Amino acid sequence: MSIKPIKNEHDYEAALKRIEELFDATQNTAEGDELEELITLVSAYEDAHYNLDVPDKIEAIKHTMEARGLRKSQKMREVSESIIKGMEEAVGFAKGEKTGSVVHSADENSVRNAPVKKSD
Repeated sequence: MSIKPIKNEHDYEAALKRIEELFDATQNTAEGDELEELITLVSAYEDAHYNLDVPDKIEAIKHTMEARGLRKSQKMREVSESIIKGMEEAVGFAKGEKTGSVVHSADENSVRNAPVKKSD
């Protein structure tokens, strides 16, 4: 297959379909190289067209505190630090910079940095 720039949604969908077809390609082969090139193109297209809007940290803290019925004086520092850390980890996870699974608990959301088992 000839590699072409992804210019629109149709090209994007076609590239995703081809990536799926090549998903198990061996590295350092023609198909493996094609897979890497397509992934790079799709990633660039997604960055430009599907921008991940990260909420403002302060607004997220205010929203969470309001939802929990907390006042500014009630553990403000602990809550703020916990929320900011959780958001940064979740954003890293969403961008593929971290591996693991998102864990939701009654007290806070966090990302567990556990290795992800690769399928053979």
